[in-house]
Amino acid sequence: MAWLTEHDGVTGEEYIAVDTRGEALLRDPLTNKGTAFTEGERADLGFDGLVPAAVSTMDQQLARVYENYRRKPTPLERYIHLANLQDRNETLFFRLLHDHIDEMMPVVYTPGVGDACVLAHMVSPSALDQGAVYPELTRIRDCSHAVACAVIRRAVADGHASPGLLASLDDTVRNAMWFPTYRPVRYRPAFSQMNREP
Repeated sequence: MAWLTEHDGVTGEEYIAVDTRGEALLRDPLTNKGTAFTEGERADLGFDGLVPAAVSTMDQQLARVYENYRRKPTPLERYIHLANLQDRNETLFFRLLHDHIDEMMPVVYTPGVGDACVLAHMVSPSALDQGAVYPELTRIRDCSHAVACAVIRRAVADGHASPGLLASLDDTVRNAMWFPTYRPVRYRPAFSQMNREP
């Protein structure tokens, strides 16, 4: 399925243009809005019978998934809940994480080693083949920056780092990030040289 971001010519509002309809849109976490699809979108995209009849706002969905998250008794169960949400609806996942970053950061980024080993077995080979592993390579620098800033804020709040770090946090993290320089790689046919007779 191909999709791209476009702007409405009249309102200027940003929207995602897709080349497919129905179940395929609901299976893609980047295009799935769950119950937030309007009645018009449901009719246009062929969702009759595929989503619950009630339309929910993003805030209503957030309240539901956050309540479900809070009911999970262990960090591992909370991590699995968030991973499953990301697999279904990335917009909702990132909004929930954004709104509750201090609470969820330890669950998302620092599960115990044993828990992480269990979770690693949950990633299917097909998910790896499709590149469905977070974060996308094109966004890795932005994600690393956000995580580093959140970790520093938490360290300051817990008394493990100087509050002075917060004054220029964004610049400090960006300046400390590694910017590799890649040289073009040239391959030479080594096989023919190896098989030469003396």
